[in-house]
Amino acid sequence: MADLLVPNGDTDRPWDGPEGVPAPGEESASPGGPKIALAEVPDWVIEQVDQVSYPTRMARRRALEAARISDGWDPAPHITAPLLERVEVELERYPDSVDGSAQVLPSEPTRARRPWRWVAAVAAGALLVAGGGFVLTHRGGGPAQQTASASSAPSQQVVALAIARDGQLTGVSLLAAGREDGDAQQVLVPSRLLLDVPGAGRMPVAQSLAPGASAPGAAIADALEIKLAGTWVLDAAQLATLVDGLGGLTVDVDVDVPASAREGAALLASAGAGQHLGGTQAAAYATLLVGDEPEAARLARQERVVTALLAALPTDAAQRRAMVVGLAGAPHGALLARVLDVTGALHDPAARQALGSTVVPVHEIDTGGAVSAYGLDSAAAATMVQARLAGAAIAVPPGGRLRVLVQNGDGAPGLGDAARSKLVAAGLKYLGGGNVDGFGVRQTMVLLPDASSTSRARGMVVTRALGLPDSALRISDSSPTVADVVVVLGHDFKAS
Repeated sequence: MADLLVPNGDTDRPWDGPEGVPAPGEESASPGGPKIALAEVPDWVIEQVDQVSYPTRMARRRALEAARISDGWDPAPHITAPLLERVEVELERYPDSVDGSAQVLPSEPTRARRPWRWVAAVAAGALLVAGGGFVLTHRGGGPAQQTASASSAPSQQVVALAIARDGQLTGVSLLAAGREDGDAQQVLVPSRLLLDVPGAGRMPVAQSLAPGASAPGAAIADALEIKLAGTWVLDAAQLATLVDGLGGLTVDVDVDVPASAREGAALLASAGAGQHLGGTQAAAYATLLVGDEPEAARLARQERVVTALLAALPTDAAQRRAMVVGLAGAPHGALLARVLDVTGALHDPAARQALGSTVVPVHEIDTGGAVSAYGLDSAAAATMVQARLAGAAIAVPPGGRLRVLVQNGDGAPGLGDAARSKLVAAGLKYLGGGNVDGFGVRQTMVLLPDASSTSRARGMVVTRALGLPDSALRISDSSPTVADVVVVLGHDFKAS
């Protein structure tokens, strides 16, 4: 098994445990007797697993970035009574775990030799909104909304409005609407934020359109642990068309807006309060970043344009629909209905300047280059979600949601995104694991760290969510430790 290096320089392996516990391969000296042999492994299983390299480079990075956690388990959130019927006898007879390397899960768990351990590092940073003085001002939601829990807050519907220019996202506005004024929110997401994008791995939000139009919203929803109604992508040309159809927007402009990035370019709009902008001017201002400004400056401009747009859209649903469907690449079907619902609900708070706004909390990552990247400040982001998006928050049980790292072992496009949809629908937390080196995996595998009843029950939750047989369960002592369960999608996985 490949070692996972602990950041402080220790060389412990993940299977290292307390003194007196024999290492893998050693005979137990305890009164419990000799080790019980695991089930015999068919040759095809060994051959297939040997083709898979664990952990991948991405999985190694995840293990080093994650926070150290305990291996406690609360069965209530995911493990139902029917499922426990299959393992409750094992919980009494074999309460501990076993180590093993990529083998078929035995029908009965064996005695423990080593507890499963976790390795990680803790990263520190600063909030994006602290730099440059471009802190977006909160204009909505009182203390009641800010302290409400996900279970008691009124339901919110959230649509991700992704603004794009030249095929890259310049920023995302999470537009949230509910039954109360405090539920009306615009949460802005910087384009340099690194997220796990379903089907594409870890990348900046700016590049997250590559797998498809729904990918940016899915990545953000996974990171913030919220339910998202859909993603509406507006490129600069579509935004300009929409604004022109409304007769322009009135916006406070903080800087001159050039026609291009070229030095000495003509001005499209001049700085000043209450400037009336046409479509091209509004699109240029919403996506403008001047020199070495922090990205919060551009997000503040996007926030002004989007708020003015929401206030200007027709209150009549039929008229609003006609304007949206007339755009090139307009949303359709269920997504169109959700876009119309949310934009209609936000018209009044936007017109009254009562639309709450903030930037997703992040910390800066030094890339060694001129342009920095951002990582999500998970603790601050969780607080922000409870304050502003509580009605859309996914209920997180004590001990957290079951974490499932998914790797594409077949190479077919869209497998990771399909698996994500099924896992999230079942209340599980998706972690993108990228591709398996060389692909060629024939049968989908659900990898567990040991053969304990706890791990078996977790694995069966995952197989149910993905529509897999229990025979997909495997034990692997070298699967990445950042997740509770690892799934390697094979050629047999059905995306639909």
